[in-house]
Amino acid sequence: MVSDVYYPHLGGISEHIYHMSCELMKRGHTVTIMAPHMDGDDEVNRFPPVVRVGKALPIMANRSRSQIAVTWDIQKQVNEVVKRGFDIIHIHSFVPVLPILALKYSDTRNVITVHAAYDRSLAYEMSKRYLMKYFNKLDARIAVSKIAEKSISTFFPGKYIIIPNGVDIDRFNLEVEPLPEFKGRFNILFIGRFEPRKGLKYLLSAFPIIKKQVPDARLIIVGSGSFKVPRRYSNDIVLRKCVHLSQIPRFYASADVFCSPATGNESFGIVLLEAMASGVPVVASSIPGYRCVIKDSNTGTLVEKQNSQAIASAIVRLAENRELRETMRRRGREYAVGFSWKRITDRVERVYKSLLVQPDKVI
Repeated sequence: MVSDVYYPHLGGISEHIYHMSCELMKRGHTVTIMAPHMDGDDEVNRFPPVVRVGKALPIMANRSRSQIAVTWDIQKQVNEVVKRGFDIIHIHSFVPVLPILALKYSDTRNVITVHAAYDRSLAYEMSKRYLMKYFNKLDARIAVSKIAEKSISTFFPGKYIIIPNGVDIDRFNLEVEPLPEFKGRFNILFIGRFEPRKGLKYLLSAFPIIKKQVPDARLIIVGSGSFKVPRRYSNDIVLRKCVHLSQIPRFYASADVFCSPATGNESFGIVLLEAMASGVPVVASSIPGYRCVIKDSNTGTLVEKQNSQAIASAIVRLAENRELRETMRRRGREYAVGFSWKRITDRVERVYKSLLVQPDKVI
C-alpha cells in the first residue's frame, strides 16, 4: 500500500488504507504500508507494518489540507522498498510523490484506488503527457465512487472498477455508550476538519434558526483547525479538538443528528457511513459524492448546499419527529452493514487474485 497520506494524518484515505490492510492481514496476506514520516508516527508503525519514506510536507490540495513526501534521496528509498519482492503494488491516488515513484520503479502488478473528486485540475492539465507513461503501468484501476471515476477519467480515461469506501461496523454500532456529559439535550454533531469545503459555517448560520424552534439544541463540533466558539453560544456549542480516535464512536453515540454541510470536492463521505452505522440520522449537503452514499430519505436527508435555512429545516424536522429518527436509525444501520470492510475487501481481493491468476490481463 503506497500513499503520501496516512496516519497520524486523519482522513478518509488513512482510514481506507488502515482498515483494508488489517482485513487483508486477517486473511493471511502480508501487507506493508509505505508513507512519509510525521510527528507521532511511531504510535502507528506497529500494525499493520509501515515503512516511512521521506518527511511529510503539508500542502493545500483540492481545497483541503494534504501532504507529500520529501527528502533528498527519496527515489533511492522508494526503489529499495518497491524491489523487496511484492506481488501487488497498490497505490492510493494518482499523485506525487510516493505513488508515482512506486509506479516508476515497480516491476510487478500495479493497482490504484482513486479517492478524489474535483471539477478541474490544473496540475493534471499541465502534467498529463508526462504522467501518462506511469498511468499505462496500471493493471487495475479502482475508484471509490462514480464521481471519483468521472474526475480522474477527464484526464486519464480507461476502465475503472467502482469499489466504495467501507466502515468499521464493529467499532461504530448501536451499543456504544454515549458520553455522559452530553445527556439531556438534543445534540447535533459535526465531525471534520475546519476548512471551507467542509461547510461548517453554514451549520453555524443554521444554529440560531434551530434554537428558536428547538430550545434545548446543542451543537457538538469535533475536528481540527482554527475555530473558536462564538461567545454568545458558549453554553450551546461544544468544541472538541484533538479527540483520540478511540473516542469518536462515543461522540456519534451521543448525537441525535449528524450534519455534514460540505460544499463539494467530496468523493464519497465516510463520516456519513460512520453516523449511519452508529444509528444516527444524517443531514448532509446534496453534492455528488454524498449522493453516492445517501440513496433514499430513509437513510439520510440531503439538502441544498450552502443553504443554512435548508439545513435548519431538516434538523428541526428530525427534532420534532422521534418516529422518523427511529426509522432512519434502523435503516441507516442496515444500509451501513453493506459497506463493512469485510465486504469491501472481498471485492478488492478478487481484483488482486484475477491479476495473479492471469498475469497478462489488464482489468
